[in-house]
Amino acid sequence: MKQSTILFLFLKIYNMVWKLVLPLLKRNARLSHGIIQRTSCSHLQQSDIWIHGASAGEAYLSLTLIKALVKSNGKLPGKILLTATTSQGIDILNTSMQFSSTTNAHPPSNTDTMQKLRQPEQEKSKLPEFIKTTEPLSQPNAYCSSEQIKTAWFPFDIPRLMTEVIDRIKPRLIVLIETELWPGLLAAARKKQCRVLIINGRLSRKSHRHYKLTKWLWRTVAPDAILATSSNDCEKFRAIFPEAHIDLMPNMKFDTILSSVKHEDTPSNDNPPHEEKICNAKNTTYEENISQDFKFLPLDVPISIFASIHKEEEKDILNIMENMITKLPEQVILLFPRHMHRNDAWKKALGRPDKKIKWEPRSEITKQVSPGTIILWDRFGDLKDAYTIATAAFVGGSLKPLGGHNFIESIISGVPTVTGSFLDDFAWTGDEIFETNIICKAFNNNEVINKMLDYLKHPMDRHTVIRKGIKSLREKQGGSTLACQMINTYLQKNGKS
Repeated sequence: MKQSTILFLFLKIYNMVWKLVLPLLKRNARLSHGIIQRTSCSHLQQSDIWIHGASAGEAYLSLTLIKALVKSNGKLPGKILLTATTSQGIDILNTSMQFSSTTNAHPPSNTDTMQKLRQPEQEKSKLPEFIKTTEPLSQPNAYCSSEQIKTAWFPFDIPRLMTEVIDRIKPRLIVLIETELWPGLLAAARKKQCRVLIINGRLSRKSHRHYKLTKWLWRTVAPDAILATSSNDCEKFRAIFPEAHIDLMPNMKFDTILSSVKHEDTPSNDNPPHEEKICNAKNTTYEENISQDFKFLPLDVPISIFASIHKEEEKDILNIMENMITKLPEQVILLFPRHMHRNDAWKKALGRPDKKIKWEPRSEITKQVSPGTIILWDRFGDLKDAYTIATAAFVGGSLKPLGGHNFIESIISGVPTVTGSFLDDFAWTGDEIFETNIICKAFNNNEVINKMLDYLKHPMDRHTVIRKGIKSLREKQGGSTLACQMINTYLQKNGKS
């Protein structure tokens, strides 16, 4: 059977499935947001480039890409439409762009969005990890007007609707961020001869397996080019899209992460002026750094942090903390469970008579604690501040195959850090940062204990940790610049620059 016939039959069935499920989606609490825009195209305007990213993380990358396009071209290369699939993504786009969008709702204020990004851990955990070290781009409308950039909800991938959407927008180029593979969109783009790029591409093991099972479909709607963030991802994409141009790029997240500490363009040397300021600010004494929230901690003792500890790791972490207190009783340990609902389980475990552990919940502390105490942190939103007074940190979600958590936040706070070996969600950071001695990957409990004790007994200068961390991250920057080069190339191929 010809590929065109296979695609025709698939799209016919796919359209029917959408027709059946659409009434259910309209009643879904999450998907009903923006339902008018998700199911129509009358609100859309002609745009030269359509950039789509699914949720909060990809929304930040979309904004990073906008900034890079202006920097590389001196101006935006035409009108741009930014879309997202989730409420978080839409809020970030609207707030960061700071202008009236094509969405029905009024754009939220900066305060609204930042409150969402600083919300309690169970809500914040829904955000991609790297976002927790980033802030919205500052004043992007200083170099682009509301007439140049619009935002909108991403339409449901109904083939008939997607054809109408592309007819309405008439994009010269569609840019998909990370792994936004929608057959309706890709088929409509091919039908209308609209070029499609995937940038910052990545495929999880699970996604790759699923896409390989349906590669007969994807080969008929392949994008024109893919820039993937690792050699492994390049090979995965080649197995699905053998005819597409596929190349390697640095992960754009490295460009985004440093926006939280980089406030001005500086030379790429070992000691840029702004880094000196950051390091000097962080390299203060304990007394200068400590806020009222941490005044109960004793002076001049090592402070350990165990952050984002999951249920599956609790038994191991309890044993690790016991061993560390035994071997270095003058320290204080701050324990931050990943989810607040695990506090009762922790209280039970720490309070077992056979454990003889000295501990207190943070909410009940009224006076200075003594060395050798484990503090169960049962309040929201203090971890980032706690890093500024810590001597060493262990970041959880990594002792078991749970993907890992954000160890970059602790490093750029000046804290030498230990993680477990299960870091699938952070494979994009590469191995080089683990060669700097500011972060260590431990493969068992004993390695966690030994490395944490080493950091505690031989404290590292915060200045050094921050500088090495920023230098390591900066060396991997440049993904957004490479993506812009690809975008400009394909715009020129379209007969217009």
